[in-house]
Amino acid sequence: MEVADYLNERRLPGVRFLARRFKPTEEPYKGQECNGLDIQLVNRDMFDSSRLGLELLAATLKFHPGKFTIDRKIMLLLGNDKAAERLKRGQTGSEVNESLGEELKAFRSIRAKYLLY
Repeated sequence: MEVADYLNERRLPGVRFLARRFKPTEEPYKGQECNGLDIQLVNRDMFDSSRLGLELLAATLKFHPGKFTIDRKIMLLLGNDKAAERLKRGQTGSEVNESLGEELKAFRSIRAKYLLY
């Protein structure tokens, strides 16, 4: 519930979070009571998937310190050393997203000429 409340307080456009308890039917946590999140998409036109990803990563680091690290696999998805360092220092996903504004703008400009559709 704490993580869902935290993420809802982040006021991410287009999504809402609900705490969920469940028992997986498959290993490795088969039959164990687990906590999780349901993510409800409430407005797909406002939804920003990259911001959601950063906020989920920041929340995971905040609520599970020492149990989750930004490893090579995560870096393949994240793709930015500066973003990783900011997340490790405890910045929110929105703060990281804002700090990369100019880099994202430049990337989008370069990418635009390669989009076919």
